[in-house]
Amino acid sequence: MRNSLAAVLAGWCLLASGCDAGAGTPESPSAASSGADAAGSCEDAAPVVRRYADAVARVSVVSFNVDRTGRPAGSVADVRRLLRRDDVDVVGWQEADTDAFTRAAAWGEQRGWRTHFFDVGDGARQVPITWRDDRWVLVGVDAHPMVDGAGRDVTDHPFRPKWATAVTLRHRASGRQVTVLNTHVPNHVETGAQWEDNVNARAARQHYARLAALLGSPGDVRIATGDFQWDHHDDLAARPEGGITRTFAGRARNSFQALGLTGVCPTRNTRWIDYVWVDRPSLVARRAAFVTHRSLPGYASDHRPILATVALRRPN
Repeated sequence: MRNSLAAVLAGWCLLASGCDAGAGTPESPSAASSGADAAGSCEDAAPVVRRYADAVARVSVVSFNVDRTGRPAGSVADVRRLLRRDDVDVVGWQEADTDAFTRAAAWGEQRGWRTHFFDVGDGARQVPITWRDDRWVLVGVDAHPMVDGAGRDVTDHPFRPKWATAVTLRHRASGRQVTVLNTHVPNHVETGAQWEDNVNARAARQHYARLAALLGSPGDVRIATGDFQWDHHDDLAARPEGGITRTFAGRARNSFQALGLTGVCPTRNTRWIDYVWVDRPSLVARRAAFVTHRSLPGYASDHRPILATVALRRPN
């Protein structure tokens, strides 16, 4: 697996003193440690933690690709392991259209979790969302088409239609409302420094643009999870037209941008490709802010879950 090519800023500013995590432009890779350094020290360092005096609630969100090609027993064990954690509120899953995942989700239902499977079209069932029912009330669901699928007649790496699924939840204790979106971008789209010249890459550009538009529009606090394929370090260094950094600028920020990579091990091999985002309008208005994040070890999947905690702040 290719190593990450460049560097990323550590936490941009400490918000305990009131600095705004939603403002400004994406970080410059010239000001940070290398991806290899960050990966090498991730097990020993503590992730950044920020505190907000005006927080009225927190939501801890996980993005996890459960790897549909893995052993069913491993997938079931992974889901159960994650849902046993008390510090998880919502999970956006990828590659979850398997009998093993369905069985594991049913196990979770017996323990206070709710999972919504989206059957609106081909591919949507791959990206269900799970939440803790004793903390969150379901307000509504939605599913947004991202890109059409592509077969072997046009690509060496076929993929089914891609969606951004969504649940809107209300926090039982505070009454605050959030919408969590979940998605999975087609793979084999980049070389690290630039786009591949293939159908998958063209689909990924459209996918990024459509999701960024959803996050950047006015509304309640929006959080997005997903497997985005392009490593955070590589994309931040290369800044390709239509890539993650340039497309989401001004619309949303991910936890890597907001908090850096200290104490966060790569989510797949040497790469940070699984993301949690918060919409920029909510960050700028101080309705929400990243508190901390980390990737979780010990799972059978070829991905580590990425867990990010977001503070829901008192409206100005």
